[in-house]
Amino acid sequence: MSDGGPGGPYRETFSAIAREVNEDESLTLTTDNDATTPVQLARLEFLGLLCGMAIRTHVPMPLRLPTLWAQLVKRHEERSERTRAIARGLSRIVPMQVIEMIFNAKQLEHLICGTQRIDIELLKRHTDFANGVSPDEPYIKWFFESLEGLSDEEQRRFVRFAYGQDSLPANDDEWKRSRTANMRIMPAQKKGDKENQDELMITAQTCFFDVVVPKYSAQSLMDERVRQCLFLL
Repeated sequence: MSDGGPGGPYRETFSAIAREVNEDESLTLTTDNDATTPVQLARLEFLGLLCGMAIRTHVPMPLRLPTLWAQLVKRHEERSERTRAIARGLSRIVPMQVIEMIFNAKQLEHLICGTQRIDIELLKRHTDFANGVSPDEPYIKWFFESLEGLSDEEQRRFVRFAYGQDSLPANDDEWKRSRTANMRIMPAQKKGDKENQDELMITAQTCFFDVVVPKYSAQSLMDERVRQCLFLL
């Protein structure tokens, strides 16, 4: 049984930092001739430290820095000044000799950033059902069909809502190796015999990847409730 790895707030922190970095033009690595101040170098070194922590704790950090990975797998003297700063931070967690010897650029990007595609069939295989929930019930089938109907970006947002990170492992072996928790579907607790579950929202506990799915009466309502989760971040 997986222990689920680090808790939801920890995973969400890495996702949030990655979103900020992706929007920060001062951290661009596309131009080696840009002026680099001590403050910028310190920020880049800290970014490298976070990348190392992402590797060690198996928490993806979805950075969009396409030129970085090829630079990091080069030898020290072949890297730009900015990339050397990131490498210094990374080496405090993971020896750069290991990075240079074992990984190519694509492998390193996947190791730090994870996959950008959510495989719903894979997620189904790694879903547990709490007492009172049967995978054969219509509303459970509607739930997964609703997830399949989302765009790639919307699926990543749902995973962030439910688990605090933007991606999931790419295959079964990686799921086990990364200590990723199985999603667990929980029944909605009734507060009274007359309570209408159609009026309830889907909720989640990111620390455990628990998703509380009410027993909705129609596929269209399930679609609506799943999409509402995307705006609760």
